[in-house]
Amino acid sequence: MGCLRSSCIPPPPLQEKDQTQQRKGRNEEQCLGRLIGWNENLCHHLIKFKPGIEETVINSLFDALADLGDQIAGMRGFDGGVSVSPEKLEQGFTHGFCIDFDDAKSRDAYLVHPKHQALGAELVKAADGEISGLIVFDLEM
Repeated sequence: MGCLRSSCIPPPPLQEKDQTQQRKGRNEEQCLGRLIGWNENLCHHLIKFKPGIEETVINSLFDALADLGDQIAGMRGFDGGVSVSPEKLEQGFTHGFCIDFDDAKSRDAYLVHPKHQALGAELVKAADGEISGLIVFDLEM
C-alpha cells in the first residue's frame, strides 16, 4: 500500500537536512521510514470551507502555510488539498492539510509564530461556521 501523502517522513536522521529543500512532493519510497521507526510529529487540520469560497483563496492560504517551513526551524513538510475519499464520509470537511515537524518543540514554535497565528485567523474566517468548521489534531509517530 502506498503512502497517503507526498511528504510522509523526514530525511534519514543522520543525513544533514537541506533547509532549502522543497517542502512538497517527497516520493513514496520515503514513506518506508515510518515503517522502520523514524519519529515525527504531525499536525493535521480538516477544514469545512464556506460555500462558494474560491479555490484560489484556499490555494493562497495553503501556499502561505507551506511557506512557513522556510521560517520555522523543524517544520519540514506541508501537504494540503481537497478530499478525494471514495467513501464520502467527510461530513462537509472538504479540505485538509498535514504539517510534519521534527518534534513537539518545533510544533510549539509553529503554534506561537505570528504568521501562523495570522494565517490561523484567516482560516477561521474562511471556514463554514468559523472555529466549528475546523478540526485540528496532532499525532506523534
